[in-house]
Amino acid sequence: MLLNYEIAILLSMAAIVVNTLLEPFMILNWYSNLIDRLPEWLSFPLGRCEKCLSGQLAFWYYLISDFNEYNIFVHILFTTTTIFITLILTKLLWKLNR
Repeated sequence: MLLNYEIAILLSMAAIVVNTLLEPFMILNWYSNLIDRLPEWLSFPLGRCEKCLSGQLAFWYYLISDFNEYNIFVHILFTTTTIFITLILTKLLWKLNR
C-alpha cells in the first residue's frame, strides 16, 4: 500500500501530464477546447491549471479513500502537500527545459 506522500507525488505527476496533454496537437486537446468554454473558476480545477487540478485530485482522493477515518487536519495537509509538490515539479521541469 502506498503512503500518502507517495500518492501525493503520483497525483502531482498526473496533473502535470494532463495539463501538458491539453496543448494543441496533443491527445487531450479536445478536452481543452471543451473546458475553455467554461468560466476560469471552473476550467482551472478541471485541467487548465496543474496546481488547481492536483489540488482537486488530492482533495477528492483523500475524501473518498479515508472516509472511515476522516481527519480534516490531515485532509488539508494532504491537499496542500500535493499542490506544493506540483509547484516543485513544475519549477524543476521549467528549469530543465530552459
